[in-house]
Amino acid sequence: QFRIRGELQIIAWDEKDEKKSLWREDQWNNISSGMKQSYEWPSPGVNRNSNANDQTDFLDPTPSERPSPNFALLLMTPKIVDVVKLREKPQMRHVHKLTREGHWNAQRVNP
Repeated sequence: QFRIRGELQIIAWDEKDEKKSLWREDQWNNISSGMKQSYEWPSPGVNRNSNANDQTDFLDPTPSERPSPNFALLLMTPKIVDVVKLREKPQMRHVHKLTREGHWNAQRVNP
């Protein structure tokens, strides 16, 4: 089991940083056509209308070459990683922390 803490960046359709926008576009180009289509589906968790058409709602439109405005890229910079090995007897737990110098220090702690 991993518990990860850190800084999270959301790169959405309105990203101003061109480099980050390109990262988002690269990830969009790496996902399947079916996955791209899912970003244009009706909102999840919303009640379906009784006359809704699954074929048109879930199979159209053809995915765009440009990322959907509904697609965001999440970038996480981990700072602390807490690892618990649940199958060990007794369970083993280590907490890894990123130092200011960019090195990881690990400490065994009680589970």
